[in-house]
Amino acid sequence: MRKWLLHAADVRSNHVHVVVRATCLPGRVIGALKANATRALRETDQWNRVDSPWADGGSKRYLWTERQLQAAIDYVELGQDNSFEGLGDSY
Repeated sequence: MRKWLLHAADVRSNHVHVVVRATCLPGRVIGALKANATRALRETDQWNRVDSPWADGGSKRYLWTERQLQAAIDYVELGQDNSFEGLGDSY
């Protein structure tokens, strides 16, 4: 629908990691993902409360190079045990 590219996703019991390529601001991506997931949870009676199941905000990192993109994908797919090996917070 939005023509975003989902590179990787890992749904945990208490949080979610995704790597998405989009042509809009990261906050809009996070908002849309949270809204769609909340709708699905409510439609399947897995969340019946009025408040949101999500924490405010979320990590919004720009990935400028193929190396940074691959490091983020590896982090999501292979586990969050290690940081993005030396890429710092600038990605």
